[in-house]
Amino acid sequence: MEDPDPGRNVPEPVAEHRPWRVTRGTTDGRVSLGAIGTHICERLWPVASKLSSNDVEALAAEVQLLKDKAEIREVLDRYWFGEDRCDPDTVASAFAEDADYGTMRGHDDIRHVMTGLDAYDSMQHCFASSKIEVDGDTATADTMAVGFNVGKDDAGEQRCLVRGLRYIDELARTDDGWVITRRRGHDDPEHGHDTFWQFEGVTTAVWHPKRRGRS
Repeated sequence: MEDPDPGRNVPEPVAEHRPWRVTRGTTDGRVSLGAIGTHICERLWPVASKLSSNDVEALAAEVQLLKDKAEIREVLDRYWFGEDRCDPDTVASAFAEDADYGTMRGHDDIRHVMTGLDAYDSMQHCFASSKIEVDGDTATADTMAVGFNVGKDDAGEQRCLVRGLRYIDELARTDDGWVITRRRGHDDPEHGHDTFWQFEGVTTAVWHPKRRGRS
């Protein structure tokens, strides 16, 4: 059967795509950095102009959610970065001033406990997976990680302790960004995290960020 309206499925014409290069100048047909935004807007406008106010609000909410989750992930990473660099200030910066971390209370307590990280010759934490849920200005994160702690045993032999870890976090949005307000273990709330499994093996530590004086 012949289509009574053969033009109904034909997409609207779009501007011809022209390849361009990023440069600081605008000569010889090259595109400046400022023109990139204009180029993108010109191509998106035919679609964006057809969105209803509800569509725009829904899109803005989705973008905000993605942004919040990315910022929360950065907070979680910053905590481990501080631990692996033996930097108590960086560790504390991931938490609210009055945060609860297991039995620790507030930045001063967290910094004091984290100075004990210097007992290890080297540390490394690997992010495994995380379930992040955002509800307005608060959020929760249930995170799995693997930690590698290298140090000498009583006999002076260099050993590596490898552990499977789980952290349960409550977070809040502040004027300075997201911070952890409470961190606990799921099965061991007072310890600050759960250890699912662990094993030790002989190893060699080649670098300690504080003792070797490297930035």
